[in-house]
Amino acid sequence: MTPLSRSAALADIIDRVGHRHLGACLDTGHANVNETTLGAIDTLGPRILTTHLHDNHGGDDEHLLPGEGTLDWTLIADALAKLPSKPHLMLELRWPQAGDAPDEQIFRARVRQARERLRDIFGA
Repeated sequence: MTPLSRSAALADIIDRVGHRHLGACLDTGHANVNETTLGAIDTLGPRILTTHLHDNHGGDDEHLLPGEGTLDWTLIADALAKLPSKPHLMLELRWPQAGDAPDEQIFRARVRQARERLRDIFGA
């Protein structure tokens, strides 16, 4: 017997509990590391109530700004738009620590660029 993906296991829990206010948070970075983000969206479907949007290169949970990793944000936006209810979109980022490059001003500029890119893609 093949083990369930993390998304399938979560969907099973949500369905078994069966409470109308219980749903899922799609974490794009975790899904990219553990399965595929589009697969997680397909599996969780209407159970997705909110998101944690961040990027990575598929190996580690890097919490990169959207567009700085390997995720295809246009495909993600299209998949989420097909859900019966639009989930909340929330960024989940790793703020630079003291001594990290880039410095805070550069990071803030990158956040603004990512925000504009997401607005264009998600139509917000």
